[in-house]
Amino acid sequence: MTHESHHIQQQYKETMYNIQESTKVLLPVGFYDPSTKQYTRHVEVAEWTGYTQEALTSPIAKNNYNIGISNVLNIVVQSIGENGEVFRKSNPNSMLPDRFMRQLTNADREVILLQSLAISGEEMRKRACTDKCNHCGGEISYDFDLTEVEVLEWDHSKPPWVEFDLPKQITVGSGNLKLTSGHAKIKLMTGLDAEVLGKKSDKGEFAMLFEMLAQCTEFDGIGKISVDVLKSQPRSFLDFLKRQANLQVGAIPYKKFQCHHCGEETEAKLDLARFLV
Repeated sequence: MTHESHHIQQQYKETMYNIQESTKVLLPVGFYDPSTKQYTRHVEVAEWTGYTQEALTSPIAKNNYNIGISNVLNIVVQSIGENGEVFRKSNPNSMLPDRFMRQLTNADREVILLQSLAISGEEMRKRACTDKCNHCGGEISYDFDLTEVEVLEWDHSKPPWVEFDLPKQITVGSGNLKLTSGHAKIKLMTGLDAEVLGKKSDKGEFAMLFEMLAQCTEFDGIGKISVDVLKSQPRSFLDFLKRQANLQVGAIPYKKFQCHHCGEETEAKLDLARFLV
């Protein structure tokens, strides 16, 4: 995997592991406690039930996919902490309090989702897929097993965000209310962030990028800024923020194989939606 800046690359532990066919899940990031600067990285999951599938297909989930995923995770997660010391359910089909899965990063949420599917039987763990070769365009059929998915860990000596100096100062407001900043941080997107953005998912790709940057970026002395203020910045500044936000941690949903048409090595990306039907 390539990272777009040396600064970002330093945030990764560069440790990989695979999705497991196990109820014990090791989170790539985890629950972060800023007071102790420690992470809780263990959760226990159960296999899918009818309640799980129902949570994914509820009316509210159809309007906001990320709320549906939160509901699924609230059902499949049974305990938090290596020995359930943070939270443990008494009823396996009950819902976790919303704060836990909303607090987790998207990287963690996806790994929990994939591993809960991996333990829910072969029909849930494997899918027959068809894609086109990246080189010759030939059609390729293959099986995708969730246990083939590799996971990239965060560097747990660091908090779940990156901090950096800006290429130019940003100014908001005017007169006595003018605020200026030359430093910012971008956090890893959480479940709550994803739910907020899910309400705006009908917008285009670039519009959603601006929404994400506005949601996850804080500027020293200013805090968050509006999407309109962000969009008014020079393209070079926005491209810089986009590079800093390229925090590729968690599941790496690609499978590499040799194309039987041209003999070149190609890769296919996991479409998670194939496993949720």
